[in-house]
Amino acid sequence: MSFYVNFMKNSSLINLLQALNAKEFKLLGDFVQSPIHNSNKNCIALYKYLKQAYPDFEEKAINKERVGVKLFGDKEKATKNMAFLMTTMSNLVQEFLIWLQLEENSDVRNTLLLKSLSERGIKKHFIAKYQSSLDELERQGSESSVSYFGDKYEKLSLLQEFNELNKDDTLPIDLQEIADTFYKHSLLQQLHIAAIIVNKATITNLSYDRNAIDELLEIVERKAFLSETIIKLYYHTLKLLLNNLDNREDTADNFGLLKQTLSEATNKVATNELYNFYVYAHSYCNRQVQRGKEVFRAEAFDLYRQQLAQNALEKNGYIAPGNIRNMVTLGLLCNETTWVRHFIDFAQNKVAPKFQSDLYALNLGAFYFFTKNYNKCIEQLHQIENFIDPIYQIEAKSLLLRVYYELNETLAFDALIVSFREYIRYQKNITEQRKEAYLNFIGFINKLFNLYPNYKNDQNKLAVLAQEISLCNNISERKWLLDKINVLLDP
Repeated sequence: MSFYVNFMKNSSLINLLQALNAKEFKLLGDFVQSPIHNSNKNCIALYKYLKQAYPDFEEKAINKERVGVKLFGDKEKATKNMAFLMTTMSNLVQEFLIWLQLEENSDVRNTLLLKSLSERGIKKHFIAKYQSSLDELERQGSESSVSYFGDKYEKLSLLQEFNELNKDDTLPIDLQEIADTFYKHSLLQQLHIAAIIVNKATITNLSYDRNAIDELLEIVERKAFLSETIIKLYYHTLKLLLNNLDNREDTADNFGLLKQTLSEATNKVATNELYNFYVYAHSYCNRQVQRGKEVFRAEAFDLYRQQLAQNALEKNGYIAPGNIRNMVTLGLLCNETTWVRHFIDFAQNKVAPKFQSDLYALNLGAFYFFTKNYNKCIEQLHQIENFIDPIYQIEAKSLLLRVYYELNETLAFDALIVSFREYIRYQKNITEQRKEAYLNFIGFINKLFNLYPNYKNDQNKLAVLAQEISLCNNISERKWLLDKINVLLDP
């Protein structure tokens, strides 16, 4: 029996089913039981069985019934037929995923219908559906997304295809419009990939064809495409990324142009596209802060507020917890405490439910720490139960360690130093670079805490420690550590 259990638990079928949310899994049941999509009664029986184990499909739940024997009557038949049934069911789930995409994407459905009408020469219905689908596309806005130009080219091409298939030249076709639309779509696709490549090159030693990208930018300039907002956004993004990669000092001008274009893009560019451009802008700000240009903390904060006002922070109905944490942290560093306090309450229900309570407690803890209400900070941090993402648990421990420093809680500080260091070392889901940053922070705050009782007699040691922190290439909370040392150093 263990063969069936392990086979199901580790199968591609279970992997597919675990990717479905509750609504989709229920729809799958209707799909499997529809004779249009499935005629295999064993698939229906298997779905009903697996429904009892959804969504975790824990081994104990699967063990409750002898799956193969229950479906096929005896162990011999189960051994013979179970593998085939699992494959059949997997294929059926994949067909369901295709169906789901069609249900959720009216443009794809319209395109498929137009192709079918064209192939059958049904002119009246083709013209009506062609015009309505084109009108729907235009309502999205001519600069809304990269996909817009691809979708429009496909629609225009279908009209040309209809005429060719049906020997009908009565439908008006603008061949130049088809060519121009295709050209813009191709250009945008190239700009999109170029931005990804150059952004990665700023982080890794990725090699790329710089001349090809420069030629792309020249095409944009020469053909006056900067009148279209989405192309203009890619242009300024690439200029910013390239100049930053070259370590040019005038990148602030490029950043200002990108930020201004983003502010003007409301209702002109789809919010999912805006989201990606803001990612590039934030990455640039982060790199500038790492280079010691603290003014870009305020720039990053302004970017977030602008992005929030444009409703370009949400993806799939939620704001990423990392973005909310960044906004709270940057807001506090920019002394926007009143705004931050209101934002914390506003953002509480803007993240996925599994993050809500712990993220809210962490954000409030950070707020109380910044406003020097340390007891309330501890109270909030102790409400954190179990962060799904360990990086937020690490942030909470880092915050608590700074609270113990401020309160001079020696026993609690020493205990947390040990447990915090061990916690980081055993984490497998965070990068080695981030681990190093926090371990360096722990080492330096421990040195500072030990110097604090006799700081008046250890001025040289404090100065040396400040220099070590300043020269450290990878450290968390550098500014806070240096601020604490500056308070202790004699003027």
